[in-house]
Amino acid sequence: MYEMNWIKKAFKAAFWIGIAFLLLAGGVSLYFYYQKDKVIQAVIRQLNDHLAVPIEVYKVDVSFKHFPHLAVVFTQVRCTESTVENPELLLKVENLYIKFSLLDVVYGRYYINEIGLENGYTHIKFFEDGSNNFTIFKTDTLSTTTSPINIEKLYLNNIQVTLSDFRDKIFTSQQVFTSDLSTSFSDSVHIKGFWNAQNMYVRTPDILFEDKISHSAVCDFINGQDFISLKLENATIDRAKFDLIFTRENSKDELSFECQNQKIFSNPSLQKILSKYLSDFKVKNDNISAKIHAKKSADNWAITSTFNGSFQKVLWTKSDIQIDELKAKGSAHYESNSFEIKLSELAGRSASTEVTGTLAIQKQKSNLIDGNLAVKGEPNGLAKLAGFSQSVSGQGAVNAQVQFRYRMDESTGRNKNLVLPEKFECVLRSERLNLQIENNSLSIPALHLSIDKQGVNFQQRLSVNDRNVNADLQIKGLAEWLVDSTAFVEVRGVLEIDAYDENFWKSSATSSSSPLAALDRTLLDVQIEIGTYTVKQLKCTDIQAKVLKQDKNLEFRPLTMNLFGGTLEFEGNINTTTAGYTLNGKTQLRRIDLTQLMLGFNNFEQKTLTHKNLQGKLSGTVQFSLPLAADLDPDVRRISAEMDLRVQNGRLIDFEPMDALGRFADVDVLKDIRFDELNNRLKIENQLILIPQFEIRSNALNLILEGTHSFENAIDYKVGLSLSDVLYQKRKYSRSLSDVVFEEDENGARIWIRISGTTDEPKISPIKAELVRSRNQLFSKPKQEPSDSTQPTKPTKSPFKFEWDEN
Repeated sequence: MYEMNWIKKAFKAAFWIGIAFLLLAGGVSLYFYYQKDKVIQAVIRQLNDHLAVPIEVYKVDVSFKHFPHLAVVFTQVRCTESTVENPELLLKVENLYIKFSLLDVVYGRYYINEIGLENGYTHIKFFEDGSNNFTIFKTDTLSTTTSPINIEKLYLNNIQVTLSDFRDKIFTSQQVFTSDLSTSFSDSVHIKGFWNAQNMYVRTPDILFEDKISHSAVCDFINGQDFISLKLENATIDRAKFDLIFTRENSKDELSFECQNQKIFSNPSLQKILSKYLSDFKVKNDNISAKIHAKKSADNWAITSTFNGSFQKVLWTKSDIQIDELKAKGSAHYESNSFEIKLSELAGRSASTEVTGTLAIQKQKSNLIDGNLAVKGEPNGLAKLAGFSQSVSGQGAVNAQVQFRYRMDESTGRNKNLVLPEKFECVLRSERLNLQIENNSLSIPALHLSIDKQGVNFQQRLSVNDRNVNADLQIKGLAEWLVDSTAFVEVRGVLEIDAYDENFWKSSATSSSSPLAALDRTLLDVQIEIGTYTVKQLKCTDIQAKVLKQDKNLEFRPLTMNLFGGTLEFEGNINTTTAGYTLNGKTQLRRIDLTQLMLGFNNFEQKTLTHKNLQGKLSGTVQFSLPLAADLDPDVRRISAEMDLRVQNGRLIDFEPMDALGRFADVDVLKDIRFDELNNRLKIENQLILIPQFEIRSNALNLILEGTHSFENAIDYKVGLSLSDVLYQKRKYSRSLSDVVFEEDENGARIWIRISGTTDEPKISPIKAELVRSRNQLFSKPKQEPSDSTQPTKPTKSPFKFEWDEN
């Protein structure tokens, strides 16, 4: 009950006090309303005594809107700049009000302490000589605190504030909705308070920005003769909060910036402000805490900062690399075109790839990147991070530990983009790694790869498109080769492949580069061993080659293999110094089966002399030069060669030119010519096979042959037949000659026949028949056939001499 009575009494007292206050306020207001003309005249008199520039006013009135203060309101106010030739407007507002204490007015003290501006704009300028355009009061007016004009409060409501600082080329503009500023104008300008604004425009030598963003701050601004200070507390730009302190004294600038757990890089407004520096990056979300301290002396900035931040969905637009999560903690320092960034903690994730460790970046006279990173991920994520996601994918976990230090010294005169490792160590480990590189499958059961500054020791078993490969290679100069377009990489060791065919490595259909293009900057000393090599009908086994490459030539010393029932040994090179490539060398053939040879090379893309026509074992040497196209296809039409060949146990079956000769001589034995051994030296040049004169001693006829055979199958053969052999064959197979008697001596008669035209349509014509001297036999005598009592014996001497004119 006692408490209720106390509350009633307190309420009653407050009520009467309120009534008294209202009556007092009403009385005072009524008094000043009737005294407003006197008040207005007194204020105008004060302003006229102290203003240095004219002010235009449409209307003046008194308002109690700001009670318990009295306000004199000036409507449609225009004020020009001070200390400027051809002045522009400094101020244009709808309302300008000046507040007075009621007590001061009663005693006739019209001190102008508080000013408010509504609905308009003002343009503040700082000129290069340090002067400004807003000193509108006379010099002695603001010199003391007892002056009748001492503006201590400044209120802005919907005022467009434009600042032009010609000293630092900084131009800004913003729409201030509300502000409550404490001001002091004496030897310096001191403004303190808060503002809330929107529609920011900023233009500096490095930044151009304009957007409808909101920002606010509690500020403390001092502009003295040789000193400027600006403090912003709880400042916001589009909800990003920060604190900022800027001072300038004796041409020395100092700035401090601090934010805690703010969106900076993902803030749309700040992205626009920083677009010059972040145009290649897009950040979906971030959380940044940072402290930055900067000093400027003699146009050089020294900046030190510490930071701790996290990022989500960072996209590097130039390479399509996307980092899903990134956390970084560290420090940075910048001074006079040099900088240093140290990340004491780094953790990132992109797809299935994770990276942790430390990283330091330094730029002084040389650029230095120093890091210690642990990388873990699947091939898909690693390829995406490295920018190879279009061509590399796979399954399996890969772990890498990388330590590196890269330095680029511009004073060396090398390419500025060249980064060479001063230190590099990398260990790769994986179990059951499966890779898909374009159209190729690689399977690595156990990967342990060590890479250092000197190179790579690659000792690995793997499967390439289901073909087993064993590599023991030492690769040197790999790092420099990757970054320097003029550097060479050196590869030494052994490479073993169990089976190689046209599907061993499937090249991209869109690739137009030569298979040897990758070797342009490669030095080789590699022993290659291939179990079987199969391409179409060609099959080789037990291939071994010593492959060397110094500068431009790819050399084979030697290349050996088993093929077509025999062996081949090649020693030579692929010359790449001229336009295109040229295969030069010497090949040793041993007992190559001719039938298999023709089948393996698809009868050399012709139908005249095929595997059905030839039998025997081929041996000999071939010295040749064969141009190759960019894809290594041979240009056979430009081949030049010298061949020393031997065919054993040979057989020529149904070869049309020989058949035509048989029809001309009226004998059938030329349809199937057999010989024990045949030797000759052939030469190929200008798309023509030159056949020097040689002798064939066969089961059918002994003959001498010479001539030419073009790549278009145009032929020009000269064949010398023993007349006694021809007549003997006729006697042997034709009873119409059974009573003919021949007689010949050691230098029997020869018939010379010309075979011309093409291999498909040969033309036979006699040249002459004459007694000729015996010639050196280039072929061994064939085995004797069993005697037949029904067959006549060959005569030993012929008394005849025949002559034909060439037609």
